[in-house]
Amino acid sequence: MPIATLPYVAWAVPLGLAAVGLLFSCYLPRQGYHLVAQQFATRPISSIPTEARSQEERELFAEVARIRSYAADELGLAVGGSYTTYYETDRDHLVDVVSAAREFSFERKEWWFPVFGRFPYKGFYRRAPAERLARRLDARGWDVIIRPVDAFSTLGYFTDPVISFMAEYTVARLAELITHEAAHSTVWLRGESQFNEEFATFLGRVGAERYITRRYGPDSAELRDLVQRRRDQERFRTDVLALKEQLRELYSAGSDLPENELRTAKRTRIAAFQREYGLHYAERYETKTYRFFSEITVNNAYLDLFDTYSGDIDRFYQFHRQVAGEELPQTIAEILRLTAAWEALPRRDRPDPITLLTR
Repeated sequence: MPIATLPYVAWAVPLGLAAVGLLFSCYLPRQGYHLVAQQFATRPISSIPTEARSQEERELFAEVARIRSYAADELGLAVGGSYTTYYETDRDHLVDVVSAAREFSFERKEWWFPVFGRFPYKGFYRRAPAERLARRLDARGWDVIIRPVDAFSTLGYFTDPVISFMAEYTVARLAELITHEAAHSTVWLRGESQFNEEFATFLGRVGAERYITRRYGPDSAELRDLVQRRRDQERFRTDVLALKEQLRELYSAGSDLPENELRTAKRTRIAAFQREYGLHYAERYETKTYRFFSEITVNNAYLDLFDTYSGDIDRFYQFHRQVAGEELPQTIAEILRLTAAWEALPRRDRPDPITLLTR
């Protein structure tokens, strides 16, 4: 699943919990409590004796150190002290995130948070409250998904840790995760979650590919595998967005239908798409990574996630080619310059930040 940045973390500072609690019920204090508890449970990697580290931990820490140096020194990202501490857990992910969209449109459910504005997702350290929220939204007519998220950026408010389950990651996945989250610490526009996520998704993907090329060489099996997976990733994005467009047309054409008929038509359209997808999967895809799509429950919330994280991502790639000559540090520096100028404008005069990439 896509990697998410969760807005509540910036308000987890203990001194602010009481005031936030008065304004925003118990959600932020509870999540802040879990975040602070996690911070107390982390250990500086440098404090863990070499002889006390497992082989997996030694390899993980060494790789993370190399990726951190690459992100900070070669790309110019704001890595700070993140990924210099270690957090052990028996879970295979960090938080559960709820997203929702209307049943017959792609209007997103958004949550407002102080300072950072609106977000199309809400995260929980425990599964049960995420499920309770999902049930409430479902009862109100929203399409809902809960997805596991393995990391998020605290935007410099805390030191983001290396987590024990990351030892199972490939080097490419680890490089993408760290560069994605460092992108959030480097560029973060208040209330512009789609721009923020697309920038981080773009940077994570391109950054990981550059790192694997540097680490193993341009002719390496590791790079060939990553490029193959990237091709399938783009095919999957294209397929998912195609289904989303089919449903958008259905909702528009069927706006006068009774809800039960429109609901049936929606289910039929999704089922037919998934059936064709499964039948032709082997012809179109190079790996087995996305075969699951023909079997899972698909709804508007699931499909809309691909717009949040990659709907306009082609604009970043075009900017990367045309403005920076595919030089990633230059791309980052130019986007930093443009977004700083955007933030200096009065709020009412700020355009959609994606237009900053138009040349």
